[in-house]
Amino acid sequence: MWLLPVLSYAEVHYRFKFFFNWLHRAQPEIIADVPQRVQAGKPVPLLVVIKDAHRYPIALTRISALIDQKNVFQQEFNRSFDRLYQDVIVRIPPEYFTPGEHRINVKIEYRIGDRVVVCYNDNYRTTSHAPLVVRITEQNYPRFENCFFGDLHVHTNYTTDQIEFGASLKATVQMAQALELDFIAVTDHSYDLDDDPNDYLSNDPDLPKWRRFQAEVAEVNQNENEFCVLPGEEVSVRNEQGRNIHLLIFNHDRFIPGSGDSGERWLRFYSEHSLNEALAQLDDRAAAFGAHPAARTPLLQKWFIHRGDWTNADMRAPGLHGLQFLNGADRAEERRGLLLWKNLLLAGKKLFILAGNDAHGNFSRTRQIGVPFVNIAENQQHLLGAWRTGLFLSPGKLTPQRLIAGLKSGNYFVTNGPAVRIAAETAGRKFVMGSNCPLPEELTVEALSSPEFGGLTKITVLAGIAGQKEERIVFSAEPGTFTFSQKIVVPGGEPILYFRAQAESRNDRAYTGYTNPIWIETEHKAD
Repeated sequence: MWLLPVLSYAEVHYRFKFFFNWLHRAQPEIIADVPQRVQAGKPVPLLVVIKDAHRYPIALTRISALIDQKNVFQQEFNRSFDRLYQDVIVRIPPEYFTPGEHRINVKIEYRIGDRVVVCYNDNYRTTSHAPLVVRITEQNYPRFENCFFGDLHVHTNYTTDQIEFGASLKATVQMAQALELDFIAVTDHSYDLDDDPNDYLSNDPDLPKWRRFQAEVAEVNQNENEFCVLPGEEVSVRNEQGRNIHLLIFNHDRFIPGSGDSGERWLRFYSEHSLNEALAQLDDRAAAFGAHPAARTPLLQKWFIHRGDWTNADMRAPGLHGLQFLNGADRAEERRGLLLWKNLLLAGKKLFILAGNDAHGNFSRTRQIGVPFVNIAENQQHLLGAWRTGLFLSPGKLTPQRLIAGLKSGNYFVTNGPAVRIAAETAGRKFVMGSNCPLPEELTVEALSSPEFGGLTKITVLAGIAGQKEERIVFSAEPGTFTFSQKIVVPGGEPILYFRAQAESRNDRAYTGYTNPIWIETEHKAD
């Protein structure tokens, strides 16, 4: 019956009756991970996830971390694991690290009955079991005053099915804090949030899983003074062609079902709502962004779960606030997303840019099915906090309501390194990103980087001109410094729709930051 996972994905312990699964082991899944970067002087949190121990109980006895093949940190345990999902975080003291890149080889010792078993970094078949990599940095992530950083597409273990799973909300929050994030948006799949908590192949109309998720988010926000979790869903909806696409909905107090591409209903791939129907349900307390619209949909997913792509008409849907095309993937997807967004802006559509990473418990390494039931692939994509959204808010405790107001204002930038912002001034009035402005007298562009992300190699200010197919470069500089600020006289004579800016830096690799536009009020008004 379950043809879908064979042709696309497979959870390691999921298999067909009478069907061979080389990845299956009579053990729980055991995975170690660390954040990709941690500030010097702070402990490095080492997460060990133990999943499916309700089927295969174990007793954890010791976790050892061999750092750069010379220093060993270890912690003893005498703890039984016998539930669907459990995790443990040990904190490696900062004196084990110097600034720079470090490799951590995690040895996990456990008992299955009377048998002593050891694994390194994970117990999957076919993975490299290579050491985990963490960068210890002496600099803060580049940011301006009153700038709050968040990852706005994150999965936890409320996403658990025959395809994938994430880390617990508690562990994810701790890892996010180590990464200098101030908030995350937890956007677990709609087709997972309506499951029976004990059986991901069965739905429960009373929504106990969704209700538990809402309660846990509220508890975290009540207890955390300097961190906030924005509750959300990644909802499967029908695009204009009737195919399944994903919509990020933040801070909506009612569950919105979407199960067309869940693989839970044999040969039924029709999601409960169209994109427009889902957007029409939202009130002023919620926000909605298109999820990874620049990602390429694999052919098998198109055939067997009826997934599709975001079309131009979809991205113009009323009620859509923007596009999350920065998704922790490769630079090719970034370039495709930027082109999509730019073309919409030039056509007069007001949409904000958003950054997340689609992390499913991936902090230093991503492990995912390569060939179903045969091997697991590893990469450094979709890591928590790799791309982030820098939201400008007044000082004070973060709340979901404040985050939603900020996201709707558009006063933010997205980055995987340098900070960048643009402002406009006319007749003594100042306008920030996301605002509507009469044609300004001057613009101010600012950027920040650090030795971690390299000097600023290029600063560009671009204008969208009504009726043109390409943006106009109105300013460009190659400063080679870590800070930059420049006032620019605004050119006249053309019907300008918007201004936006971007900053590039380089160290061992290239990094980029993009601002949201400042919209110009002319007779050529945007949608």
